[in-house]
Order: sequence, then structure tokens, then C-alpha cells
Amino acid sequence: MRNSSGWRNPTRQALIVVGLSALLYIYLTIRLGGIGPLDVLYAVYGTIFFRFELVSPNIKALGLDVLLFGIGGTIFWLIFFGQFMLPVYRLEERRFVIDRLLSIITSGRGPAIFVRNGVVVEGAEKKDRSGPGVVLLDTASAAVLQKDTAFTRPVGPGLVFTKNGENITGTVDLRVQVRKLGPKEDEAPFSGRQEGETNSTFEARQNRRLQTSGLTRDGVEVAPSITVAFRVTGKAGEGHTRYGYNSEAVRRAITHEAIDPNAPADAQSRTIPWDWFPAYVTADLWREYLRKYTLNELFEIVPKERNPNSYEAQHTVLQSITHIINARMKSPRVIKLDEYGNPLKETIRSHPYDLLTQHGLQVINVDISNPRLEVEDSFIERWRNSWLQRAKAERKYIQGRQAIEATKGKENASASFAEMSSRHLYDWLLKLHRDEVEPPNLQETLGELVRGTLDGVHRNPPLHQSMIDEEDRLSNLMEWLVEYTHEPVD
Repeated sequence: MRNSSGWRNPTRQALIVVGLSALLYIYLTIRLGGIGPLDVLYAVYGTIFFRFELVSPNIKALGLDVLLFGIGGTIFWLIFFGQFMLPVYRLEERRFVIDRLLSIITSGRGPAIFVRNGVVVEGAEKKDRSGPGVVLLDTASAAVLQKDTAFTRPVGPGLVFTKNGENITGTVDLRVQVRKLGPKEDEAPFSGRQEGETNSTFEARQNRRLQTSGLTRDGVEVAPSITVAFRVTGKAGEGHTRYGYNSEAVRRAITHEAIDPNAPADAQSRTIPWDWFPAYVTADLWREYLRKYTLNELFEIVPKERNPNSYEAQHTVLQSITHIINARMKSPRVIKLDEYGNPLKETIRSHPYDLLTQHGLQVINVDISNPRLEVEDSFIERWRNSWLQRAKAERKYIQGRQAIEATKGKENASASFAEMSSRHLYDWLLKLHRDEVEPPNLQETLGELVRGTLDGVHRNPPLHQSMIDEEDRLSNLMEWLVEYTHEPVD
């Protein structure tokens, strides 16, 4: 949307063109129409003192021409200049543009706002105007309009004409959003005030710590970094934008405000902005699951069967918490855990998922990383003394899992080999039984087993490449069996 201030304002451009044209018309009419200076003076005097009989007919005709020319010319030039101001294509839209431009002349001015990437970047100083106006939103933006007493409608990318008293109450960015809570990468959240640190800096560092701070079952405070990727619910291409515009989701995101119960009742920070809501929900879930475990358990490797919501065969409890929080945020139902973090054989409704749906939001991923611990010196000493014992236990567990997997692999390999080598033998025995032929002897049975093995090796390229020597021996054995079977009997 072009800048409408100064001489580039379409209304001012139209008035300037009409005014100059009117002056030129008056000048030419006076010079060529026989109107003298005395006629002009009488016209001015008669108009001021309402003695219109002193105004000559030529002056009256000239005034009427100027009036009609001014009205018609203003409308014409507003149409001409207005079409270059906004991306309008239909006749109805051009009428709206003319109506908004004419309102500038009167007292009913309305807002002219440009929204880019969910942020008002132009015309912010005109948002309080109450007349009919325009809002231009790029492909990544949407908004909700309101009047003094109620929300009116959500609007998506494109040109929107607002009505009297209608203005923007909130905007959203339709792209994927990322929000982070918790301590920064290079700071120590549990340390006291450092040298040279101001009060405001210290308080900000402690506030970041409290954003994600939680207690384990044995009372140790842990403050990780929480990162949440989310977006307003919508499908790509919906609403004529590649980011997806769903009017109902936009309305819910802006109108469903969340409240921070820890903030004072009269504080502005008590209301949580829509784009921080998923991050605060994640922090609450983190505290809920953290208190189910002790500090030692957070870093233990647990088997997959203890947590069906995990994605890896080997994972720590801390990773398991991240996995189940992702499930709670993205799925309507999840596995229920007991008070010690063990999965139960039942599912529960995911309340956070329902809350996000009510707010028109969709979580893409949750990441919990870099946990900071507040521990006493005695706890660190106990940890240091027991680390070798824990390492040996974890090694024993891993070796046991490796032995189990190796045994399973051998069993699977034996079963695959038996199936591969006996495939021909089974078909051959079935054919003999169907033809009522005498049972085969030992040499013929062995020959069918060798033939099945060779055929299986040929069908499996990796096996064929790694068993070249064995394949030659099997081929020689097969040739010997054929010769032995067909030797004449004395």
C-alpha cells in the first residue's frame, strides 16, 4: 500500500488537480466572456451581504459551472488516483476506495493499516480513527477486527475494507512460530548476583529460571531450556495462501486469552499473549512429569517397554519426558503414567491438546534440553562416589541387551535358513505324494536340500556376494550327489 501522507495522498492530488482546473476555467471565462473587474467586485459584495441581485448572470453561470465541475472533477480524479493506491480489481472495490478517500475530506476518517508477517508496520498512528478504512495483509498475516463492545470478524491475507467503528484488535503470523523459555545457553541461573550485574539484569535472569523451574521427587530443582514450534491451525493453500488461513482458528487464537495465575490481578502481564500460550503449557507439563522421578532416574537408560510413547529403543528418562510431552501436545489420547512414571495399560484424554485446539493452535515439536541443576555439595559428593557403580550397572544392562539381541538374531537366521533350504524339498515331497511314488532315499533328500540352499543364495545378492566359496562347495556337492544317485547298482 502506497504512502498516503503529504502530496502523494490521492485525495489531495484530486483536489489540487480540480482546484487548478477551476482556476484556469475562471481565468479564461473572465478574459473571454466579457466579465470585467466591476462585475467581480459586485459579485463578491453581493455574496458577502446576501444581495444576490447585484451578481451578474454571467457570474452566476460561472459559479454554477465551477460547482458542478468541482464535484464531478473531484469524483473523477478520485477514481483515477485511487486505483493506483490499492490493489483493487472489481467495481465494488473501487467504490469502497472512493468512499474511503471522500471520508478524508469529512470528519469520518478511518484507519489505513498495512500488516506484514503478523505485525502492523504502517499506519499504526491511524488505528484509533473510527471511520471506514482499509487493512492490507500480506500472505503470512491474519487479524481479528472489533468494535467497542464486541469482536466482529476474522480477516485473512488480502485487502479488507473496515466499517465504521471497526478496528484491529489483534494480529497473527500464519507461519511456523518458535518460542523459547528458560535460562540462556551461557548463563548460570542458580548463581547469586555477579560482579557488575545490575538489579534489572539479575531479576531477568531469575525470571528466566522460574519460567521452567521444577522439582524432582527428591526435591532437586531443575531448570531446562524449552523450545516449542507451533502454528495457527490451517492447511497449506487454505484461504488462498501457502501458509494456510483458517478463519475460525485465527478467531480462537486471538479471542481466547490465557491468564497467568502467578501474576498480580491488576498487572498487564497477567494476560498471556496467544503466541506464548504453547510454551507456558509445555512448562506446566514439564513440572508435572519431573516430580514423578528422582534426579538419579532422570539420566538412567530405561527399556522401551517401560514407555510406549518413546521413539528409541534406548533412551533416558529425560528423553522419555520430552517424548510424552510431545504426545500430550499433539495427540488427543496418550498413555497414562503412575506417580512413579511407569506406564499403565490405559490411555487418558490429553487436556493440553484440547486446550491448544480451543485456542486454534497446532504444536509441531517440543524440545527440552540443557537442564540446569541446583544441588548441594553433599549431593555432588555422593554422585561422584556412586558414578562408577552406576556406569557398571548400565554396562551390564547394555551387554545383557546385546546378548538377547544376538540370540534373537541367531534364531531368526536359523529359521530363515531352514525355510530357504527346505522350500524345494517340501514341494518335491508333495509332488511324490500326489503321484504316489515311492519315498525318496537319503541321497535324493540331501540333494533337494542343497538345491534349495543354492537357490536361496542366488536370490539374495548380499548373501550371494559373501558366500562365493561356500557356493562353489555346494555346487560340487550337488554334482557329486547327482552322479552318486545315477550310478548303476551291482
